[in-house]
Amino acid sequence: MLRIKMKILIIIIISLIFAANENNQYAYIDAIDQIQSLEEIAEKHLSLGDTINAINTLIEITNYAELTPVYGDDFIAEKLYKIGQLFFLTDNYKSSETYLLLSIERYNQNKIRNELLMKDPLSSLQNIYKSDSLKIKSIHRQINRINELQNTDLPDSIKYKMVTLDDFNTQINYESEYFINNQFSISLSAFEKGLYAQSVENLINTLSIESDRITMTDYYEADILDSMNIEYLYPAFNLYSTINTNSLIGQEYFFMSIMNLKLENYDEALEQA
Repeated sequence: MLRIKMKILIIIIISLIFAANENNQYAYIDAIDQIQSLEEIAEKHLSLGDTINAINTLIEITNYAELTPVYGDDFIAEKLYKIGQLFFLTDNYKSSETYLLLSIERYNQNKIRNELLMKDPLSSLQNIYKSDSLKIKSIHRQINRINELQNTDLPDSIKYKMVTLDDFNTQINYESEYFINNQFSISLSAFEKGLYAQSVENLINTLSIESDRITMTDYYEADILDSMNIEYLYPAFNLYSTINTNSLIGQEYFFMSIMNLKLENYDEALEQA
């Protein structure tokens, strides 16, 4: 009796598995048919100059594509890129930026081939960030690395190790770190030439952007803020404060507080912090 019950149980389980697989198969077919139909609709909208409906249809396509493994990252990334381009044509730069970044993120999921395809949405982002020098530099740096990868005649196993692109926000963070460290270096160079006012301006510039990779310790230990330089820098910061009344409040006091801390003038350091 127990053996009969076991056989019945096994038959029921097998039936449920086959039913589930059959349902999944039909779901995939439905999704493919729906996507093909939507692609035709999107093309018609574009041929009629109906950009908004074309965008909405393409977004619907990406939603369906997410439901089936038949369409991989390349397909979805290409649609996201197209959506970003169309939003740009409608002067909706915020949405354009969103979808171009989504395209890059999707391409980034495949290390080698998609790295090369990522070049197009990165190039399009240049139109959106043309007034943001930091982001433009980050884009140029990434595009140059992609060009190097394209022109390198090496096996894929080695190219894989060369692919180091992170997500776009991480790239911006690296670019911010580079900018701040570069301003520290220029400030020290100006100081060594006796250009104290210029040195101060470069230090002030380090506060114009933020980077998660730069800490308070980096400022405190910066070579330019060595205790031997304070007798020249402190008056220069005082002068800067007098002349630049339109500067962001507290910029110069941030550095003056650090210098007072190094001089063990704790009350003044706390007052200016």
